Amino acid sequence: MAGLGQPPEEIRTEAVRRADSQGKPVYIYRDGEEWRIAAKLTALPPGAQSWEFRPTSHRSETENFGGC
Repeated sequence: MAGLGQPPEEIRTEAVRRADSQGKPVYIYRDGEEWRIAAKLTALPPGAQSWEFRPTSHRSETENFGGC
């Protein structure tokens, strides 16, 4: 399949943890075959496709822990 797809669940979970601990958004991007987490958009390679993860406190209450 072409394209990057979505980051794996464990990477998304770690990104949320880091965003919560830092109190600001973090970004997931793909570096070749590896998924990486960056604290700043400026740390991403030029042209990298990225996903932003905001701290839990910046999301709605139902989005935080739905189903847990």
